[in-house]
Amino acid sequence: MKGEYIAKEMENEKLKQYLIEFVEETLNECDLFSRIYGKDFVRQRLEQNLKQVCTGIYSETSNGWYDFFEKSITLCSETKKAKPVTVAQIKRSEEKKQLILHESVHAVFARTKDECDERGIALGTGMVEEYHNETELGRALNEGLTEWICEKAGYKSQTYENEVNAIKTQKGIRRNVPWKQGAFLVENL
Repeated sequence: MKGEYIAKEMENEKLKQYLIEFVEETLNECDLFSRIYGKDFVRQRLEQNLKQVCTGIYSETSNGWYDFFEKSITLCSETKKAKPVTVAQIKRSEEKKQLILHESVHAVFARTKDECDERGIALGTGMVEEYHNETELGRALNEGLTEWICEKAGYKSQTYENEVNAIKTQKGIRRNVPWKQGAFLVENL
């Protein structure tokens, strides 16, 4: 990616365990989310869709991302010379907690390889689909729904405000959204 600087990318198992516990607790404490998806949904999906958490990368354009193919979350350092993100930094920062929640929601709803193969797509969440010819559909809708779920769980960001507002206007979306996301959305707009 343009603007990336890799000091030393490293897998961080301690950070991965913290992330899983934080995300599971946060989404399960969200009554709306846990009522629709149940208490085991988050852990089951993260066990399927999150193999590693990486740190040690600086990006001028992103604070982090979920990689569908690698099944990894990357958390970027704040400057080129900064040390990799730590659990202690995340615990002190609402912004970093929101970031790991946002990227983890992508991981929770990522389709498995078998689910993608059934639909003839390269990757997707049900809201965004990337095809084998490298075209995609639904990116803004996916980011809006992801951020809206984060807001409902108590972590709001201004990053995708327009996309969240678009989600709030889509009351007829229910039939197109998998894994009860449509029920979650329509019931609570």
